[in-house]
Amino acid sequence: MMMWIISLLILSSLVAGCSESVVEPQSDIEKLREMTTEERFSESVRGDEIEKYLYDIENDDNEVEPNDLNRLRLSNGRAEAITKEEMILDSHLLNQLWPHSYALYEVYGGQDSFSQAHEQLIATIEDEYAEGEEIEYDDFIALISDHYAFITDQQLLIDGSPFYDRDHQFFITEELAFVKDDHNTYWLYKDGHKQDKVVSINGNDPDPYLLPSLNFEGELVYFPGMYTDYLPQQLWDIDLENQETLEVAVRQSGLDRLRDTSFDVYEDEEIPIVQMRNMLVYKEDSYNYEDMLGSADQVAEAPSFILDLRNNNHGHIKFAQEWYKRLTSHEPSIKSYSAQLITPTTLTFLEDKVERNREAGVEWKGLLDTEDPFNLNEFQDETRLQWRIEEMATDDLTELDSTVYILIDEATSASAEILVAYLRQHPNVYIVGTPSKGAMSSGNSQLVELPHSGAKVSIPSMLRFHPQFLEKEAIGIEPDLWVYPRFARERVVKWIENNQDDL
Repeated sequence: MMMWIISLLILSSLVAGCSESVVEPQSDIEKLREMTTEERFSESVRGDEIEKYLYDIENDDNEVEPNDLNRLRLSNGRAEAITKEEMILDSHLLNQLWPHSYALYEVYGGQDSFSQAHEQLIATIEDEYAEGEEIEYDDFIALISDHYAFITDQQLLIDGSPFYDRDHQFFITEELAFVKDDHNTYWLYKDGHKQDKVVSINGNDPDPYLLPSLNFEGELVYFPGMYTDYLPQQLWDIDLENQETLEVAVRQSGLDRLRDTSFDVYEDEEIPIVQMRNMLVYKEDSYNYEDMLGSADQVAEAPSFILDLRNNNHGHIKFAQEWYKRLTSHEPSIKSYSAQLITPTTLTFLEDKVERNREAGVEWKGLLDTEDPFNLNEFQDETRLQWRIEEMATDDLTELDSTVYILIDEATSASAEILVAYLRQHPNVYIVGTPSKGAMSSGNSQLVELPHSGAKVSIPSMLRFHPQFLEKEAIGIEPDLWVYPRFARERVVKWIENNQDDL
């Protein structure tokens, strides 16, 4: 009897010991949190670091002549064809403009790089065309773009398009789905079940070929895909442990232009959604800045909410700062600087922009204390060449009470990207969609018109300085969950519903 009791006690202790060593599998939300602990905008920056990126404008005495400034003002004309001589004249004028109008002149190599590009452009025109020969307008635009394509700044535009077409493209397919277990092993996933273990993709480790995403059911899955500037093959071989090799084709994801361009706050399955397609208010709009900024107050105490910034490509950085402050009651934690180039050239064309904004009905009341978003009245001496450097107000990072899902796409740019950068400092903020445009390092663009061709060139007069802003130029902020933007909202709603208990 005693032996039986001892045996029972030993068996009980062994069972208890085994139960204590059992490790609960990670939930999907835990896996997502683990994936997103890196890749945040956390780098610190010192004020003196900006100096090496600024052109020494005060010692430049080759200012654009007043008569030329007048000729560069918008006339809304455009030549159907342009002669060789006219191309050369416009090219010379553009070359003269750069140091006195473009805030990132030194960032992209300064006089050496721009002079070389100009000389090569002139040489191409001289070699390719005879005197008096006319060429198509679009061919001249292409010539300029090709020779200045070393400038990756996505806010430097000619006829509305960047000089540099971004190399990085997003490829994906949802033909097959995979899941990852707690041992970082990928499994083919179908009908809610793991089917077979992934051995390799294209003969390599599968990790670089699978992107975390959400399926239609709101489950955390991995789809074959890649964001890259070079894709050697679009047909991928997926080797499985127990099945024949599967072949899938990844395809480039395009940009969806969304029909609903308005501001709105609404709910889907009781989940608050703030929709902002831009950060500007026009006089004809049915909402004002207080409505838009107040949306942060409306969602601040929600357990989870969605911030929809897809297609958001207009606005003032002040709005991004104020919306963040309304949500968190603190200044953003990213330390960055702005450097505004002040010359007779920038003052002339920024004043023109203020007037065009006024005519277009752009409203600043409720966001700024003036109708002049560039504070041009501060500069009484319009002949002085200078930089106005401003340190962006910062504060310590605080905890957010809400879990935030931000929807982005390739058209999410500029101030909207800055807001994403501010928010993604927080560990419970997740980015969903495709990479943003990558247009964070410049602003305050001026629009000029080359007088002979009529080509419209938009030139940023402000540098927004943070090392990671520059690194992300033409690459963008990459999402935590890679989802076709047109499906992003619906899938995030289902994800939140599926994970309510773990959020």
